[in-house]
Amino acid sequence: MGLIGDLTCPDLAFLQLFEVVSSHLFRNAAMKILFHIRRFHEEELAVTATEYAIMIAVILIGIIISLQSLGSEAKETFQKGADAFSPN
Repeated sequence: MGLIGDLTCPDLAFLQLFEVVSSHLFRNAAMKILFHIRRFHEEELAVTATEYAIMIAVILIGIIISLQSLGSEAKETFQKGADAFSPN
């Protein structure tokens, strides 16, 4: 039983058919809208993942440069300490 109800009048049968067709068209339109929303969301996720990958790469480059700088300074400091304790 739809919005029109159980009608047997030939003039109102058209309204029943219109109800079925319009609900089908509405469903198709709704499915298309949902498809586009999903696709937009997936594209946004891809952009976000790319942005995160770039940020991680920049952070890792900064960490590597910092560790190389600290590593050479630490080597010099430990070498000075070792030289101070070694007998000449």
